[in-house]
Amino acid sequence: MHAKTRRYWFVTIPVLGVAILYALFGPYTIDPGSSSALYIAAQSGDAGKASRLIAEGQDVNTRDARDDTPLHFATFYDKQEVAEILIREGAEVNARNRFGGTPLHFAAYHARLDLTRLLLGQGADVNARDERDDTPLHLAVHNDHRVLATLLLEQGADLDARNGKGWTPLQRAAFEGHTSIVALLLEQGADPHARNRVGFTALHMAARRNHLEVAQLLLEAGAPVDARDKLGATPLHGAAQKGHVALVELLLAHGADIAARDLIRHDTPLHAAAREGQAAVAALLLERGAETDWRNAHRWTPLHAAAAGGYLETVDLLLTKGANAQARSHDGRIPLDLAMESRVEPAVASMLQRRLCRPRPLSC
Repeated sequence: MHAKTRRYWFVTIPVLGVAILYALFGPYTIDPGSSSALYIAAQSGDAGKASRLIAEGQDVNTRDARDDTPLHFATFYDKQEVAEILIREGAEVNARNRFGGTPLHFAAYHARLDLTRLLLGQGADVNARDERDDTPLHLAVHNDHRVLATLLLEQGADLDARNGKGWTPLQRAAFEGHTSIVALLLEQGADPHARNRVGFTALHMAARRNHLEVAQLLLEAGAPVDARDKLGATPLHGAAQKGHVALVELLLAHGADIAARDLIRHDTPLHAAAREGQAAVAALLLERGAETDWRNAHRWTPLHAAAAGGYLETVDLLLTKGANAQARSHDGRIPLDLAMESRVEPAVASMLQRRLCRPRPLSC
């Protein structure tokens, strides 16, 4: 199976057998059990056999269990001559399989450049959408097929088409870290402000996935450095949470708000870093002006967050930078309480060693 093949799942009981087949094969593979003669000819590229079968009355638009046609097969196996014969004999260039995939979707996904030209020349819909609302451009971008993406754009592909998750091709390229594709799409005018259904911009994706060059391109193209997703998180929150030091530096250099707060807990980027034990990022944020005792909606400081997770290095860092070990949350707990509740002894020991605990049975 292709390494990048996505899996679609169906649960309709009356077609359980087909559902199992769909679970085994993604939308842009084929069913090897399709054993009729015309499918075999398309698979093997036997143009002579394909012509004879069609002359004998074989239906060029026959369907297998996945509703793939012989043209889908010829495209998947990159059999140009057979595809030309099928089209000449009346194959539907915009035929859709059970996943909504057309032969052009197959060609875009698998980088069949010559077949893409053939299909487009014969009227294939450059903006056809599969069941996930992905266009051929989404698929070409997903698999880093720059030349093919360029061809699709030249033929009228919608640069900012949104799929079912609200993702544009630019967001997909940013998520995957395909720098040259991102550059191409931005050169063509792709919108770096576009948001998907959860409010992520392409910069959110690049920041969370540690794609530094992509983030640089997006910022140079005017991507909003402090864009907020639907939970209020900025790209800096994402980069801090994931521990991407260079990306945090890049975002700060472009003016990212170091004190930005999300909508759920009112966490700052320093809270986000501390919550995941990202000591290197926390150190950088503190160096750039983050305050050790910023409070979130629960009156947690970053030290509360680090202690709750048992992140010894981050706890040590925050204490060294002057964090208040006696700071109380909205329910009266200090960081030591959270560490002990989590049964994380190293963090507790760290605070005890620094003699910053309150009197209790294990007091200093």
